[in-house]
Amino acid sequence: MEIEVKLLARPGELSNVMRAVADVASVVREPAVKRLESRYYDTPCRKLLKSRMSLRVRRVGDGFVQTVKTEADGGFARGEWEKPVASFAPEMDGACDGLAEVFVTEIERNKMIVCFPAWRSDPSRIELALDAGTIRAGERELPVNEVELELIEGSTADVFDLGARLAEMLPLQ
Repeated sequence: MEIEVKLLARPGELSNVMRAVADVASVVREPAVKRLESRYYDTPCRKLLKSRMSLRVRRVGDGFVQTVKTEADGGFARGEWEKPVASFAPEMDGACDGLAEVFVTEIERNKMIVCFPAWRSDPSRIELALDAGTIRAGERELPVNEVELELIEGSTADVFDLGARLAEMLPLQ
């Protein structure tokens, strides 16, 4: 089960998030930058979306990883299953016929591991990802400026508290 909080940032605001997090958490692993290209799929009648599921294939180095996610009640915890695949084409063993690409994301991800709250003797370990890029669907394109906090170990409340702290310090939604 994955526990995460996503916050939207204004364009250009992500560098301020990096500075702000250093004021409230201790950085365990310094930021590493990755380029992510992902393709998301569904049926023409949006069967997966209606079932509160998503299917994506992401390029990882020279390979590809397919991920299926399910959304739990409340939207903060969800199931996640991954497997390597040969290309951007999903491999579903006939479980979901008629899949088509719905949209593509091209993201530059700046990821680090932090401990929060830093003052506590047993702080939670949280992955902080700063994503900047675009979402494309056909001819339409939207910018992405997002902060993602994902619990690695510790208290679920700490993920929410860190998100709330950053939103108090910066114009995040």
